[in-house]
Amino acid sequence: MDINHIMAMLSKDIRKTEAYQNLSPSEKRQIDNLLGSSPIPPNKKSTPKRSGRRKQSTFTYQLKVSLKGIRPPIWRRILVPGSITFHQLHTAIQAAMGWENYHLYNFELNDVLLELPDEEQDFGLFLPSFREKADSKKERLADWVPADKFKFTYTYDFGDDWEHLILVEKIEQSQEKLEHPVCLKGKRACPPEDCGGVYGYMLLTDSPGVDKDAYDIDEEYYEHYKDFDPEEFDLHQVNDDLKQLKL
Repeated sequence: MDINHIMAMLSKDIRKTEAYQNLSPSEKRQIDNLLGSSPIPPNKKSTPKRSGRRKQSTFTYQLKVSLKGIRPPIWRRILVPGSITFHQLHTAIQAAMGWENYHLYNFELNDVLLELPDEEQDFGLFLPSFREKADSKKERLADWVPADKFKFTYTYDFGDDWEHLILVEKIEQSQEKLEHPVCLKGKRACPPEDCGGVYGYMLLTDSPGVDKDAYDIDEEYYEHYKDFDPEEFDLHQVNDDLKQLKL
């Protein structure tokens, strides 16, 4: 076993640790840069790890999308066709959850990041990545998800770092392809954009266990979000928004 292979396995193990998962996005990037400084095996071409179904348009996927780190839970149950691209799934999740879709995102499946190609991402600065990647505008859900009960992650806004767990509840064969995603059910409003991530949301909503007095929070912060209702969820409005997404 050569040194490159050993370093690759160590890097993978480190990223799975609880300590790594609890780091901030900027700290994770620093660690990624350090891990990625090890030699990369030459002439090794990345191969996306597809494992799903091929007859995409004849299957409907029922997904439960849950925002991680917040209690009581914030979630949506949606239907999408197997032929949906991951970029289309991103826009469906945005509409279903209530996000405003002006930050970057990625999906993580089988240790691969599915996201927009580098030339379509406006980083403002160069952030190298040593993870295997695939184009979210080309890759389709049915090619990657092997069966129901499969789980994967969707992250939106790498600043606030909103992580969503996606559970494939069931896959059913259908006579016709869905024309647009459908939301079956959901609970509670997603957090306001740019509120500061999970902890900012907890401060905003006076969540138990958060000491607001320990932080110097500008009153303008609370004034800006004064109309936010964390319990709000309008299923009819969500489905009206989803109808605008033609697949």
